[in-house]
Amino acid sequence: MSTKYGEPLFHSINGVMLPSFRFSESGNYTISVEIAAQLFIPITPVFANFSAMVIPAADGNLEIKLST
Repeated sequence: MSTKYGEPLFHSINGVMLPSFRFSESGNYTISVEIAAQLFIPITPVFANFSAMVIPAADGNLEIKLST
């Protein structure tokens, strides 16, 4: 996602990130998160992957179900 905004990394003072992404179609996706620093100090990167199942909701929107 960071390349979408032209930044190599995002940072958050309180440790909470609320990214926004719109899925255009239903299907199975993998969301990958990389942590590259803690308290602005570089660390060995840590990765977490989440499986996301995007399905049509009753109101016509898409619903996301996450699992690890």
